[in-house]
Amino acid sequence: MIVSLRQDDGTAERVSTGDLSALEAAAIEGLVGVPWRVIEDRLRAQDVTAMRAVLWAFRKRDDPQLEFATFDIPGWRYRLRARIERAEIDEMLTNIMREALATS
Repeated sequence: MIVSLRQDDGTAERVSTGDLSALEAAAIEGLVGVPWRVIEDRLRAQDVTAMRAVLWAFRKRDDPQLEFATFDIPGWRYRLRARIERAEIDEMLTNIMREALATS
């Protein structure tokens, strides 16, 4: 999934969950309190906590003292989005085709 944040100047900061380390993904699971597969579902549903947690994990790389509890995104409803990546779409279509062929 791609999480993008539109800046005030119109540019977008984009981060991919595919670039998270296992430790970062585990930290996000701990913050949100659900397994990664549920986080992915929440990202698809544009859940603000899941999107904020992903962006926080990337920002924490540059600022190790950054606390999730105080990490805020003003105007998030209009500036923050999660999108499915092309590779994820390809994987879903491949799985659908495999299942369809297996039942035929």
